[in-house]
Amino acid sequence: MIQLYDFGVDVQTYANRGKQNAFPSIHRCPHCQAKRNLYRHGYYERNALVGQDAYRIWIARDRCVICQKTVTVLPTFLLPYFQYTIGTIIHWLKERLSSLLGKGKRSSEFFPLRQGMAGYMRRFLAHLPWLRWFFQTKGKRITRVSNEPLVQAQEWIQHLEGAGLEKLVEAMWKEQSTHFLANI
Repeated sequence: MIQLYDFGVDVQTYANRGKQNAFPSIHRCPHCQAKRNLYRHGYYERNALVGQDAYRIWIARDRCVICQKTVTVLPTFLLPYFQYTIGTIIHWLKERLSSLLGKGKRSSEFFPLRQGMAGYMRRFLAHLPWLRWFFQTKGKRITRVSNEPLVQAQEWIQHLEGAGLEKLVEAMWKEQSTHFLANI
């Protein structure tokens, strides 16, 4: 199981700190609900990509003494199962949408392969109805300005950024075990 946690630092600081990051203590097992502290089971390395910069970062894993299942503590700047940071992906989506709508040029020095960008775009567009539903469950009604999916996508990116992107992803994952770029 993955738990997202806001370490309050950027990718570079997190990478520089390595295993010295302030990893949280988990006091209740999310699997069996035992009210026992989970113990640090170890760490593993993974990539965190920001544009052209690649960082190898340490991810902590904790284990429940009762059910023996593990919990991974993932920083909120990463999406589960994605190497690129959430900020990087959103930046690319914004630039690609502007380019497709004729409102901007591709100014990023580095984009993922066209197939990768198309995959991010396809997933994001497919999740627009889910985003509307998620916000409505929070009592936030988002007025649709356009029926055009690309325009809607631009509007949603503005809403996501305005609401605090990493905190939103953390809430989505905690409540629904998914996010707006997850595989459908």
